[in-house]
Amino acid sequence: MIAVLVAAEVRIYREGIAEALRRRAGVDVVGLAGSADESVERTRALEPELLVCDAAMNGALRAMQVVSTETSTRILALGVAAQLDEVLRCAAAGASGYVTTDASLDELEAAVHATMRAELTIEPRMAAALLVRAGDLVRTGGLGGEPEARLTARELEIVALIDAGLSNKEIAARLSIQVSTVKNHVHRILEKLEVTARDDAAAAVRTQLRI
Repeated sequence: MIAVLVAAEVRIYREGIAEALRRRAGVDVVGLAGSADESVERTRALEPELLVCDAAMNGALRAMQVVSTETSTRILALGVAAQLDEVLRCAAAGASGYVTTDASLDELEAAVHATMRAELTIEPRMAAALLVRAGDLVRTGGLGGEPEARLTARELEIVALIDAGLSNKEIAARLSIQVSTVKNHVHRILEKLEVTARDDAAAAVRTQLRI
């Protein structure tokens, strides 16, 4: 069972989402939060595996950032506008997955499980836009500043998987490459971004992507 905390300002909305999730297989709603501050407090107290956070909630991005930085709880941003900038803002704040404003309850359930598997369900149009944005950052040196510090497309892909919580072994399996190859990529990423830890590399990239 996935322990889930649901956070949304509108009571009927958060209770409705919670009730819908309770009826779904493999989900255990352990608590509700009605504000950004409460979502942080309840995450610290209850230690859920997943925070389902209404992106429209006042202070939602700040709450996501605190939760992603201070806890091991993964975050699913709920009610995100299907626009690249909105998705990037949530990703920059630490969300590992998102559900758009027009998603169904079945899609919400699928997103909950996908987020816990460190998989991002994303429509082709949005995936293409993200690749274009990543390519622009690489070409302009937006990641790492100096030309020699630019991340390659493969390195960006690996940083995204690191940010999703995957180990080197899991990344190797996902990309069908050797673990030693992943380690070499990670080493170069740390050098280019001038950091010493994998999590710091992921945080640096999120900062560069922040709008």
